[in-house]
Amino acid sequence: MGSCFVIMGFGEKTDFQSNPQRVLNLNRTYEDIIKPVVEEAGHTCVRADEIIHSTVIDKPMYDNLLSADLVIADLSTANVNAVYELGVRHALRPQRTIVLAENNFSFPFDLNHLSILKYEHLGKEIGFKEVMRVRKELTKKITALMDSPEPDSPVFLFIPSLQPASLPKAPAIAAAGPPAPSSEPMDREQKSFAELLVSFRAAKDAVSEADDWALPLALLKRLKKMQSTNGCGMRSQILKISMKRCGLMPGATTFEPTIITASTTHSCSTFARPAARAMRLWWIGFSRDGSVRAS
Repeated sequence: MGSCFVIMGFGEKTDFQSNPQRVLNLNRTYEDIIKPVVEEAGHTCVRADEIIHSTVIDKPMYDNLLSADLVIADLSTANVNAVYELGVRHALRPQRTIVLAENNFSFPFDLNHLSILKYEHLGKEIGFKEVMRVRKELTKKITALMDSPEPDSPVFLFIPSLQPASLPKAPAIAAAGPPAPSSEPMDREQKSFAELLVSFRAAKDAVSEADDWALPLALLKRLKKMQSTNGCGMRSQILKISMKRCGLMPGATTFEPTIITASTTHSCSTFARPAARAMRLWWIGFSRDGSVRAS
């Protein structure tokens, strides 16, 4: 399934080129001819007024002029916006652009050499036989263009060395996971307390045997150094380690520090003293069977 972007006016538009001037209901062309044919061919079909967006229409319009697999431009009533957008499409993509217009449209010189599908518009409606005829012709054009490598853009036809534009591909988003712990935690002096704590937790969660505790311990030592260096200035990031939760007491099942936010109305020492006492126990050893003991 491909995508089709339709360039044309919508609703009732005055044809100022005709004499006397006429009002054409261009929705009849879109709803009775273009959209049914495109969808029957297996493509999505959208016109500018059908685009749901949260920005100015120019952005999705240009995106569609570039990325749409097929563009159909109806230039009836000499719609200058449609003529301009057709030119943008011809400059961006070498293939798969179809031009049509009602019989009384006066083509500018630069458009006279294009293959243009003409049809009879009665003003408020398009006759049934004419609808069926144009549908058949449009179906043939779509089938031929979707399978053809030949350029239908005069820009690429006369400048064959020109390379078509393309939308930049969005970078692949990797699945979120725990941050990889650094193998050299002591070398990252600029690392913030919060970042270091995240690395510590990731390293701790990765422990599967006694030898794996080397990295968490090194990170814990760094946390202790940062806490002692910053002193009371770490008022909003004081590390408080619960002895039991850290696995330094019998029966402990977890080993995870938490951050306590100190209120500015309390003395820093109120929080710093218990944290410092806990941090002094950072050095732990292991018995031969891998159990944790304090030293």
